[in-house]
Parts: sequence; C-alpha cells; structure tokens
Amino acid sequence: MSNEKDSTNRPPKKLKFSSDRSRNFSLTTYLSETQLQFVLLEHSTQIKVFAYALHDKDKNEDGSLKEPHIHVILCLYNATTLTAVRRWFKGYLDTDYKEINTLGQICKDVFNAYDYLTHSTLKAIEQGKYQYNKDIIKSNNQKYFRADETSEYDNMTLAIMDMLNNVPLRVLFKKYGRDFIIHYSSCSKIVGDILLYERENNYNFLSATEDYYINENKKIKGENYKND
Repeated sequence: MSNEKDSTNRPPKKLKFSSDRSRNFSLTTYLSETQLQFVLLEHSTQIKVFAYALHDKDKNEDGSLKEPHIHVILCLYNATTLTAVRRWFKGYLDTDYKEINTLGQICKDVFNAYDYLTHSTLKAIEQGKYQYNKDIIKSNNQKYFRADETSEYDNMTLAIMDMLNNVPLRVLFKKYGRDFIIHYSSCSKIVGDILLYERENNYNFLSATEDYYINENKKIKGENYKND
C-alpha cells in the first residue's frame, strides 16, 4: 500500500526566480506633482534616473476628460520588486481621506516608455491619443532616454564618477550594491589611472582620498612589473 504522505506524491515546491525583480519601472500615479517630487527626493539615493509627465488632456471613449494623472519612469541602481516601489507611493490621501492610487509594472523598454510620455509611440498615434509637447517631460537626465549607445550610463561608470568626486565608500556600497563589490578593484584601478594622469599633467585638485587611489594603483602596477 502506498504512503500518501510519501515525498514523491507531494507537489514540487515553487522556486523563486528573479523575474519579479527589475531596475526599471513604469508607473501611473494620481498623486499631485508636489507629492511625486517628494517621493523622488525621498528615494533619490536609489533612483539612477527618472522621467515623468502630467497627462491632463487624455479623453475617455465618450469624449470626456480623464482624471489628470502622471506617468512615471524609474530606473534604479539596484533591482527590486514592483511591490517595494509601489510602497514608496503609499500614505497619501485625497480630500475624502482615501488613499491615492498608483499603478505600475516592470518596464521592458524604457525608450518606448519615454516616448509614451508624450503619446509619440506608433500605437498611441494610431489610437488617436492626444499628442503632448515634449516640454511637459521632467527628468533628472533626459539624455539617458535617447535610444543610442552613447546615452547608456551603466552603474560602474557612475560609480567611478562618484569615486572621483570623493563620495564615501560606505555610500557607494549602499548605492550600487553587489555590482560595486564585484567590480570594486577594477573601478579603483581606473580611478587611480585617471588621478595619476591628472597629477602628472599638473592638475591641482587632488585630495587625500585621491592620493589613496593613486598609491593603490601604483601597488597594483608594481606587482605586475615584478611578475613580468
């Protein structure tokens, strides 16, 4: 007689995959612009780049105006869940003391999402959606959303710039997460090369922190020379 409790009869456990985590999100919020700006400021250390646009001329199928809302694109330094991001927008109440809604999804194409801020995607145009002027878009870095190779700002490029600007390592580890830990030695070497070049060419804005990277870089090069 078979044992019904035998492990072979149990349904397989569901494995947790990382597909529910992302660095890019597209949201629609009914917060005011002031409230949204507060959210962006509060989480500025987690947000690499953002863009948003107020839509106040969208229409329903019957021709009536839709409730004004803001489309938001968030690109983060580290991957997280949509639930975690939506939690940033919690706690805001309307005049009837009801929580203001914010919808969202993982963004597969930030360039297309950016075009949608003005309804300039092909699908939006075909649907006859109101065409907004690009002036309504607000962003901390609009160049990021230009769909060309030169616009891509990867985390380690930004980390190197922060290191050159003497941002404390404690802040960098928190800001860039595991990627920074993995690539720290490479970043330090690049920073050391840049600062050494600047010193040798009579740049006069080196600090004690920058001296550290130069000395570390010399150690690395010295070890390489010994091995040759």
